[in-house]
Amino acid sequence: MRWVAALFLLCVSAIAAQADDPIELRAANYLPPMSVAVSQIMQPWMAEVEKATDGQVTLQGYWGGSLGRGAHRQYLLVESGVSDVNYLFLSMHAGRFSDLEILEIPTLFHSSEELSVIGWQLFEDGLIRGFEDVHVLGLFATAPGRLFTKTEIKTFADYQGQKFRAAGQLQGAYVAALGATPEIIDAATATDALRRGTIDGLVQGWSGMAIFRQADETDYFLDIPVGALPFAIVMNKKRWESLSPALQEQIMSVSGAALSRFAGQAYDMADNGFRQRFVDNGDLTPGMLSDADQQRIADIIDHVRDVWVAQDTHREKLLKRVEELKGLRDGG
Repeated sequence: MRWVAALFLLCVSAIAAQADDPIELRAANYLPPMSVAVSQIMQPWMAEVEKATDGQVTLQGYWGGSLGRGAHRQYLLVESGVSDVNYLFLSMHAGRFSDLEILEIPTLFHSSEELSVIGWQLFEDGLIRGFEDVHVLGLFATAPGRLFTKTEIKTFADYQGQKFRAAGQLQGAYVAALGATPEIIDAATATDALRRGTIDGLVQGWSGMAIFRQADETDYFLDIPVGALPFAIVMNKKRWESLSPALQEQIMSVSGAALSRFAGQAYDMADNGFRQRFVDNGDLTPGMLSDADQQRIADIIDHVRDVWVAQDTHREKLLKRVEELKGLRDGG
């Protein structure tokens, strides 16, 4: 019977050793390694996950779309398990995350940290739909973008007949209300379109202008915050549920609200740095509109917001909650 006992102990030891083996997760991002999303958000967070789990969970990065190209394909990649963790550009998943269009409302927010903290709270409140089939690790947004153009916009009439890239439906509605034609395309495609002259400008953040070299293709910008672009870091649901409760708790200790705020701060830092560089160097010049034209744009923004809210009673709840959260942040 000694050999039976020895065999039993050998099996137990093998199982224990296997249980101690690190769990490696595939973390994907369609953006390049030098992007803010990878270098300033995902990679530091991945290191925090490994630290929080004492090395029991590690993440291997696959950048630049190496597991599947195209911003609009990323949700399918993580849902199907091609990637375990993925960085989603939510505006590029048509209709799935329409609640987050509220983050695209021009002039409603003024920093990425504000957007990200409030966006996560909206998710925590159960007001953001579309994530039912994945586990959300963080929800955040870029700093509010600006409208950049090849030629100077001197009067409101100069918008007529122009074509501008917009990244989301609400941004597209704003561009259309200016009298221009929106092109809903991703950032890399927009750079090529600017070079070919098939678009005349784009809505973009300052960091995006640098990463995608779009500052080389434009000369002017209108200094009005034109809403932000929402992102999320999510995990395949089955993969998440396969982790022990202890590991889940450890991962979420450096995710959720903490990751969302961290990502917002990273975008703000990058945005402010690139803005200063481009403006101080004279690469991009702010446009100057008359008071009357600026008021006309303000009226358009109000109209775009009101139309969006009126389309769905759920959006009324979203806007009301955002206003409450903004009041709390401002000390109101």
